[in-house]
Amino acid sequence: MRTIFVCSTVDPASDNIYRSLTTSNFKANSLETSNELELIRVNKELPFVLNGELPQADAYIFLSRHSGSKPCLTLHATGNPTEKNELGGSPKKLGVASPSLAHLVLTALSDASPLPVVMEATHHGPTDFTQPTLFVEIGASPENWQRHELGEFVAKAVVKAVVASNAEETNLRFACCFGGPHYSSQFTDYAKQNSIGIGHIMSKYSITDENLEIVYQAVERSLPKPTYALIDWKGLKGEYKRAVIRIMQEMGLTVLKI
Repeated sequence: MRTIFVCSTVDPASDNIYRSLTTSNFKANSLETSNELELIRVNKELPFVLNGELPQADAYIFLSRHSGSKPCLTLHATGNPTEKNELGGSPKKLGVASPSLAHLVLTALSDASPLPVVMEATHHGPTDFTQPTLFVEIGASPENWQRHELGEFVAKAVVKAVVASNAEETNLRFACCFGGPHYSSQFTDYAKQNSIGIGHIMSKYSITDENLEIVYQAVERSLPKPTYALIDWKGLKGEYKRAVIRIMQEMGLTVLKI
């Protein structure tokens, strides 16, 4: 599987990770010894990168900053569940998730991480890639974005995950998730404890009467396709819970109450 790491010159956290990926020792032991990995740098914010601007690959990992209130390392699939698309991509369209790659990255990041690791709900572009896209981020302050040890840790983790992606994981199951807050700590913990690879996470804020079609996309826009749907039972209104369960059952997924 050919994976491209995408970094940005205008993103301080991305530039930090890029510097670790391009140190002579790191290149000699990872990027330059593998046909599976490639590193590309762009001169724009990563959510606005378009498919045609990058070479063809089997998957793309965007290495980025995360803005927020809590110091953490985050990862998430790409896409806009609602009409809002201020951060790239098309409205009401999801990118292609990779629950298998996300699980490997989550596992690698969680191994002796210097910060809490949490999966975020799907919430920004790009959306036009035909192959899986995954954001991996350093959060949440300018100080953390530029900490060398964090950039080095993320660089090592994503390389470890991609190298491991060619090894078959026979016990890994795949899921999409519905409900709960933007920081999906409940789904994150469940994924790590139960060998579940998570693709798209639709938070409680993104499921409304006007965009229930996005629930279908959470299944369809995923490679591999999920066979399970995880629902935050207390984190989704009853009417939407019933709608999600109905759609998931129509699509043949097993619904799990979390």
